[in-house]
Amino acid sequence: MLGIKYNNLVNIVWYQALWFTAILGQERYEWLLALLLILHLLLVPQWRDDLKVIVTCGGIGILTDSLLAKFGLYIFDPNPAPLPIPFWLMSIWLGFAGTFLHSFTFFMTRPIIGTFVIGIAAPFSYLAGVRFEAVSFGPETILAMAIIGAAWLIMMPIFMQISSLFRTQLNPKKLIK
Repeated sequence: MLGIKYNNLVNIVWYQALWFTAILGQERYEWLLALLLILHLLLVPQWRDDLKVIVTCGGIGILTDSLLAKFGLYIFDPNPAPLPIPFWLMSIWLGFAGTFLHSFTFFMTRPIIGTFVIGIAAPFSYLAGVRFEAVSFGPETILAMAIIGAAWLIMMPIFMQISSLFRTQLNPKKLIK
């Protein structure tokens, strides 16, 4: 939309900028997180497809993390009351969903690999959040990471299926059936 060629590299850089802004800035930079999410939609050619994936998959991720927070897996300081998780974590979810139709497409045609790579990598992203003091785990670190990994192993096939439904550019024969 803005005349910038939006490719997978731009998408990866955009998401990493969003992730670090969220983790390091937390509530101080929520305004910047909102701008980064809007920027994504302004840059992508099929913004309607992206918006559908972001709202649907991001919403599932936000709901999942909200439930895990309610059960004491995550501890936020300051407490994000009345919400179960802070806006900056919601932004990470919305941003991650913004990678599905772009830099994540490699995994769209390799769903088993994608599920296991993300199922293993995701807990370490949360651990990085703990190390940067953005969040704490309620239970022991190993147990928390196992629960997070299990949740992601369940969510990733769902995310890939949803993304494939909204994707207009990929060859439908190569997508998850």
